[in-house]
Amino acid sequence: MRMMYKKVFLLISLFLILSTGADAADPSGRESLFILGAGARPMGMGGAYTAVADDGSAVYYNPAGLGYLEYRELTLFHTPLYEGTNYMFGSLAYPILGFGAVGIGGLRLGTDDVVFRDRLGTLGTFDYTNGQYWLSYGIRLFDFGAAGINMKYLNQSLGDLSTSTGSVDLGLLAQYRDMLFFGINAQDIVSGELKLGSAGENLPYNIKAGLAATYGTADLDFLVAGDIDKTEDIGLKFHIGAEVGIKEIFFLRGGYDRSEITFGAGVQYKFARFDYAYKGHAELDPTHRLGVSFFFGPTISEQKAKRVERQRIEEAQRAEEVRRERIEELESKADDFYQNEVWDSAVVYYNQVLAYDTENIHAITRIREISDKLESRAREQLDTRAGELAFERLMREYSATADSLYRSGEYEKARVEYEKILQLDSSDSQALTRISEIEDHFDRKVDSLKARAETLIAENEYAEALVVLNKAQELNPDDAGITRRMEFAKTRLLIDRKLRDAAGKLDEGDTVAAQVIFQEILELDPEEPVTLDYLEQLRKESEADQISINQLKADSEYWNLYLEGLELFGDGKYQEAIEKWEMVLEKYPGSQDTRENIRQARLRLRNQGQ
Repeated sequence: MRMMYKKVFLLISLFLILSTGADAADPSGRESLFILGAGARPMGMGGAYTAVADDGSAVYYNPAGLGYLEYRELTLFHTPLYEGTNYMFGSLAYPILGFGAVGIGGLRLGTDDVVFRDRLGTLGTFDYTNGQYWLSYGIRLFDFGAAGINMKYLNQSLGDLSTSTGSVDLGLLAQYRDMLFFGINAQDIVSGELKLGSAGENLPYNIKAGLAATYGTADLDFLVAGDIDKTEDIGLKFHIGAEVGIKEIFFLRGGYDRSEITFGAGVQYKFARFDYAYKGHAELDPTHRLGVSFFFGPTISEQKAKRVERQRIEEAQRAEEVRRERIEELESKADDFYQNEVWDSAVVYYNQVLAYDTENIHAITRIREISDKLESRAREQLDTRAGELAFERLMREYSATADSLYRSGEYEKARVEYEKILQLDSSDSQALTRISEIEDHFDRKVDSLKARAETLIAENEYAEALVVLNKAQELNPDDAGITRRMEFAKTRLLIDRKLRDAAGKLDEGDTVAAQVIFQEILELDPEEPVTLDYLEQLRKESEADQISINQLKADSEYWNLYLEGLELFGDGKYQEAIEKWEMVLEKYPGSQDTRENIRQARLRLRNQGQ
C-alpha cells in the first residue's frame, strides 16, 4: 500500500509540474468548438479522461477504451451554455465477444433564433449549429493494452448555408497491473475542410495524452488522472481530476480543466448512473452539466462463461453419443450371432457391450441364456452315444479353430476357444499347454506395457501413460499394481491441470485464488515440489519489502546478474536464467520483477517436461 501511495503522489507531482508551463502557453490559434469534452463524469474530473475512458464517453476521449467495456452502454449528456446555446452529447457502446467493441456517438453545439441585422434593421432570425458524429471501434491487444479508431462526420450550418467533412481519430490505451494506465488520443489527425460560403478552414488536430492511477479498498475506490492537450498552433493545456467511489454507488469528483475548477457527483443504481458536473468561469457565469448512462445486456465476462459451459456440455453430449452408438453397434452384432446360434461370438460381443455399460440388462440376460443353452446342449449330447460323437466333433472343431487362431497370433480369441475345450474336458493337455503359453505371452505383453507406462510417467506424459495402462488392464484386470499406477497418473493429470489454473491466476495477479488451488493440490500430494515452491515464493513475496527496478539498477553487480538472466531466458536456457535470478533474490527478496521472471521460466521448464 505504501508503494501505491508513492506512485499516486509522484503522478500528481508530475501533473502539477507540467501544468506550470501548460497554462502559461500562448493562447492564440484555433481550437475545435468541441474541445469542451463529452459526458458529465469526465467534465466533473476536469476532462482528465484519456487514460480512463471506461464508459460510453470513450468514443470522444479515447476510442481504445471501448475494448475494455463489459456492458453495453447508452450515455446521454446535456449542458446549457450562454445566450441560449446548448451543448449535447450521446453515445451507444456495444462490446461484442471475441471482436472488440463498436460505438456510435454525436455532439451538437447550437444556438437557435439568432437575430440577423444589417444597417437598415432586423432581417430575421437564423440557427447556427455545429455537429460531430462518430463511428468508433476499439479492441484489446494482448493483456496490457487496447487500440481504437473513430471515423467522424462533421457538419456546420449557418442559416441557409451548410457544409460538412470527415476526419479520423486514433487512440491507444495501456495498463500496468490494473493500477496504472496510459492513454493517447490523436483527434482529427486526418480531416477535410469546412467551408461556409467563400470562407473555409481545416480542423486543427488535437493530441491528448494522459495518465491515471487507481486504488481500491472494500468500500472505497480512488481514481487520479491527468491529461495534457496539444492543439495545432496552440501551446500545451493541462487537465487533472480525481474521483472517489463509495461502495460503487456514490461518486464524488473534482478537477482542474485548463484554467477552471470543476466539481462533480454521481450515483449508480443497478443498471443506471446519473452524473452532475459544475464548471466555474473567471468572467462568465458557471455552467451546470447533467448526464445519464444506462447499462444493459450480459457482460462480456458472463458471455465468456456461458460459451465455455456450452462447449463443455456439447463435448459431453458428443462423447455420450459416441458411446451410445458403439453400444448399439455391438448389440446389433451380438444379436445377429445370437439369432444364428453362434453362441461364442455372441458372448464376446455381449461382453464388449458390458465394457461400455456394466449394467446393460439386455447383454447380461443374453449371456445367461447362452450359458444355460450351452450347458443344456452339452448334457443332452453326453447322455447318448450320439452325444459322445457330437462331443468329439465339437472338440475337434474347437481345437481346429483354436489352433488356427493361435497360429495367426489372435491369442485372445484362441484362449476363448481353448477354454471352451476345457469346459468340455478339463484335462485336455494341449488346451492346458496352449492356455499356459498364451498366459505367458500376455504376461510379457503386460510387463512391456507396464514398462512403457512407467517411462511415460517418468516423462510426465500421464495421458499417454493412462492409455497404455488401460491396455495392460484389459489383458490383466486383476493386477492391483496397474490400478495403482492408473490412479497415480490420473492424480498427476489433475495436479498438472490445477497447476496451470494456479499459474494462470498468478499471471492475472489473483494470488488469493492461486493459493486456494495450491492448497487443493497439496491435499492430493502434500509433497508436490512445484506447489511448495510457489507457496514459498508467495510467502517470501508477502514478507519481503518490495524492490523496484530502479532500486535494483542502483546495484550494478546484481543488475548485471538480472540482465544476464534475461539474456539466458531469451536463448531458451531457463534453468541457467533461474540460477542467475535466484542469486539476485538472495540479496533482494522483495524484487517482484525477478520473482515473476523466475515463475515464467519455471512454467516453461514444466511445459518442456523438465
